[in-house]
Amino acid sequence: MDPNLIDLTKKVESILDLRKIADVKAQVCLAIDASGSMTGLYGNGTVQKTVNRVSAVAVKFDDNQELDVFVFSNGVSEAAAARPEMFGTYVDKHIIKAGLAEFGGTNYAPFIHEVVKKYFTASVINSVTEAASGIFGALKGLFASKPATPAQQPTTGAKSASGLPIFCIVVTDGENYDQSETTALLKAMQDKNVYFQFVGIGRENFSYLKRTADALPNVGFYALENLESVKDMELYKNLLSEEFAAWVKKF
Repeated sequence: MDPNLIDLTKKVESILDLRKIADVKAQVCLAIDASGSMTGLYGNGTVQKTVNRVSAVAVKFDDNQELDVFVFSNGVSEAAAARPEMFGTYVDKHIIKAGLAEFGGTNYAPFIHEVVKKYFTASVINSVTEAASGIFGALKGLFASKPATPAQQPTTGAKSASGLPIFCIVVTDGENYDQSETTALLKAMQDKNVYFQFVGIGRENFSYLKRTADALPNVGFYALENLESVKDMELYKNLLSEEFAAWVKKF
């Protein structure tokens, strides 16, 4: 394992100990904004350094030490899982050269939907579709899954297919265009064992994410102007927050 990754994992371990969740395992994923305003952060290596740091969370906290990765803009693509041996080279090889960086607008609902599809069973996917549609109206064909049939009962408090909690870290630099759809999905998932930790970077106000994190128990928000300047320990304390630790202990 790369010595730098080893150093980062030691820092993560200390925060897990601090939060008293060192024995907890989860499935960890990272959703990375690839909208047009993020272009410079891909070019100057900031996104790669971010993946490096989040990979350390997966090494210590994930059930198989792999970081599942989603790349989003107007839509979403799932990239190859980031494994420890990919440390330092992942973004160029598996996002840029793979053609996954769209550099368009910013939508959150598509990647939230992909998280639901990846980690939950068909019955949960269907129930989330119904609940989200019921709150904010039809989601305009966002879901590929068929709606729940009348014979199916809504799934309340359902766990992921693996039974493990899902920890989704989202790095974004701007407000999204699809706020109604996003809110519907997050509300529909608030009693499931998935937690979305949004990290807002840059000078955007992020009023939507602030409101959403205040309103929902499975959504966190952390803002910082410069992702590179924040110290590792500060970053990990905010990613693995007291709120998240209290939430994950319930599962």
